[in-house]
Amino acid sequence: RPVMSMRNRLSPPPRPPRPTQADRRALSEQRIIDAAMRVIGRKGTDRLTLSEVGAEAGYSRGLPAHLFGNKEGLLLRVVDRYTSNILGRTHFALPDWERGRGLKQLRAVIRTWIETGVRFPEYFQTYLILSGEAAREESSRMGAALRARIRAMNSQTREELARFLKQGKKRDEVAAGVDPHHAAMLIMSTLSGLLTFWVLDPGAFNLRKVTDRCLADLLAQLQRKTSSARTMRQRDGPS
Repeated sequence: RPVMSMRNRLSPPPRPPRPTQADRRALSEQRIIDAAMRVIGRKGTDRLTLSEVGAEAGYSRGLPAHLFGNKEGLLLRVVDRYTSNILGRTHFALPDWERGRGLKQLRAVIRTWIETGVRFPEYFQTYLILSGEAAREESSRMGAALRARIRAMNSQTREELARFLKQGKKRDEVAAGVDPHHAAMLIMSTLSGLLTFWVLDPGAFNLRKVTDRCLADLLAQLQRKTSSARTMRQRDGPS
């Protein structure tokens, strides 16, 4: 048997590197943003205060103001968190269309979005509340800033979906008559509607199953019909 030296036997295991100041700041910001989402879910944005969010996160009441400046700055970071944690995994991360797999890729991406929302419903709930704040007719400066951020996020999502569908048309795997921008809007509207219904009444239906059925209908409209499918449709006549 190998003989272990006394030095090796007595040497303590290496210590993990100490967190840097940047690491500690990032962790504090993450916890405060998570706490803000919990507070928003309970009482909306009007009655939210930075001191309450600090206490909810387990920090001093003044730390959120130090890190985010004001309530507007914190809420904008909450929107950014939704963008990176939900959309960053799906719509904004659509790959290039793979021949023969494009619609399957799209289905998988949307399923990931739904699955993340089911596991972390506070993200969906917070997004809807902040969207309502941004949609107010007499919007405050904070509401206007939220509107601009959410509008940009939605626009980016639409453009990314449209880009993906354009690639499918070039590969002759999306029906020639499909307008990619219209189809992107239809997909987003369907998902947003399902999201709203589910957040308001999560026990009313199974979000995963209903999303799959809606997706099947939407993707069937996008798919280029093969010659055999056209022949069958012509033989059977109009429904």
